[in-house]
Amino acid sequence: MLTEALAAVAASCSTAVVQAAGTDAWASLRHRLATLMGDGDAQRAAAELQRLERTAQLIADALPEQSARVRILQEGSWQARLEDLLESRAGAAREAVAEELRNIVASLNEDGASTHKTWSGDVRQVAKASGEARVYQLGQGEMHISGS
Repeated sequence: MLTEALAAVAASCSTAVVQAAGTDAWASLRHRLATLMGDGDAQRAAAELQRLERTAQLIADALPEQSARVRILQEGSWQARLEDLLESRAGAAREAVAEELRNIVASLNEDGASTHKTWSGDVRQVAKASGEARVYQLGQGEMHISGS
């Protein structure tokens, strides 16, 4: 069983897989992850590349109303695969795999490809507080606070 920290590494990398699919960062991520998961075996690495490409294709082909569900399913699938990868190693080998997964995520963050979405257009956020509670929401731009 994985520690919470290692499960978090698998989760963050699975999120990076889904977010990077179809972006400029995809080629680097898929190569690094397939190489890591192949563990020196060219055939296994090629099979992982195919799985990654299937993920990217499923995300790209999803209808707008299915997009969120497809992304969630793919993220869960990759999280399970990465947890299995970590569980298959022990000691220093496990930590080396975890470190490479962290490096993959960090490189995507440096490239700005995985964690920040850009939106153009109007966005409306609505929240309701009751009793003595307060709600503050801020996207980009101005914050307006009202008593209603």
